[in-house]
Amino acid sequence: MPLLGGAAADQEALRASGYRGITGARPETTGGTDLAKPVAVTADSFKASRTAWQTAHQRNSTVAMLDLSGSMTEDFPGTKTPKVAMMQQLLKLAFTLAFTLASPQQRSTMWFFANRPGGPVFDDVPLALGSPAHIKAINAALDHAKPGGGAPVYLAIERAYGYAVEHYVPGRVNRVLVLSDGANEDTGNKVTLAQVKAYVAKRFDP
Repeated sequence: MPLLGGAAADQEALRASGYRGITGARPETTGGTDLAKPVAVTADSFKASRTAWQTAHQRNSTVAMLDLSGSMTEDFPGTKTPKVAMMQQLLKLAFTLAFTLASPQQRSTMWFFANRPGGPVFDDVPLALGSPAHIKAINAALDHAKPGGGAPVYLAIERAYGYAVEHYVPGRVNRVLVLSDGANEDTGNKVTLAQVKAYVAKRFDP
C-alpha cells in the first residue's frame, strides 16, 4: 500500500485509524486499541496452523461403534454418570461438531453391539453424508440405545472393519471408532483376538 511508506500525512492517517507505526508503537489516538506488538510468522507456526486447518477440514468416513453390554450401565470412574450416558453425550457432540464446524461432506454411520436375540451387531443409521437429517437420525438412535447383555467386541470389530473396507472412499480418512469399556465377553460367538488380527491383516490395503 502506498500509504505505508508515503508522506507523513498518509502515515498519520493510518495511525488515526488505529494502526500501529513501523516501530510497533501504540497509536496516539483516542480510538486506538492496545493491540499486541506485531511479530514475525515463523515456519514452524505456519506449519502448525496449516496442519490444524487441514485436520479440521479433512473429510472422514467413520464407522462409529458403541458397546451396549450390561456393564455400560455402571458409572464412569470418578463420576455419577453411567458410561453409556457419557458416550451418548460425547458422540452427539462429536457428530454435530464434525458437521457444523468441519465439513458437511463427512460420512458416518452409527453401530451398536451387544448380545441380543435379534443379533449381536446392529446398524441403526446407514452410512451417509453429514446433513441435519442424518445427525438427527444418529441422535435419535443414541437416545434409544439401551445397554444389556454381553460384549461381542471381537465380532463387532471384524464386521465393522469389513464394512469400512467395502465402503472405502479414496481421498478420505476411512476409520472405525470403537467405544467399549472392557474385554470381549461373548459366549454366543467364538471369534478370538487372533482371528480378528488375521482378518484385519488380510483385508488391509495400504
